[in-house]
Amino acid sequence: MKNAIKLFALFTLVFIAGTAQAQNSSNVTVNEGATIAQPLRLTKVTDLQWGGIITGSVGGNVVIAASGNSFVETFPTSLNGPVAFTGHSAGVTPPSIAGFTVSGEPSLGYNITVNPGASHVTSGSNSMIVTLSNPVAATVNGVTPSGHMDTQDGDASQLSSASSCATYGTDAWVIGGTIAVGANQPSGTYTGTFTVTISYQ
Repeated sequence: MKNAIKLFALFTLVFIAGTAQAQNSSNVTVNEGATIAQPLRLTKVTDLQWGGIITGSVGGNVVIAASGNSFVETFPTSLNGPVAFTGHSAGVTPPSIAGFTVSGEPSLGYNITVNPGASHVTSGSNSMIVTLSNPVAATVNGVTPSGHMDTQDGDASQLSSASSCATYGTDAWVIGGTIAVGANQPSGTYTGTFTVTISYQ
């Protein structure tokens, strides 16, 4: 009888140990993966230039704005205000709108930041205020826009927009602006810069 009890107790311990071992291990299958995207690349094709301006006794704003796949430059209509220089001197840069192309992962969205949204161009101690426009979709250097340009609300000191690369991985847009020419603005070559940054959303 004692031997039977001992055998039963031993069998019970072995069973319990086996059960505990089974409960202390478990496994699942975990999926692995990664999404690879092509890097964004922003290319400046043209600079923003207002060209030659003849100053007048009255100040006014000169505007470079997108017009379809080109641009227009408009001058104030006030008498004795600034007017376009129509000569062909070698030292005068012709007007142009700032044009950009983008390449990246097809169909992925990205943000555009223009900083600062308002700045100055200077010539020595003289300056003029420049106010930039939001990016506008346009064909640039043969690259067509994706059709997803969206102006956003952002920091008042900069411009914020968003777009996406087309299904073939490209996009294009332009940036114009307004330059405030003062009355009897001193002559000179006025220059300045602004920064355009793009980043995936």
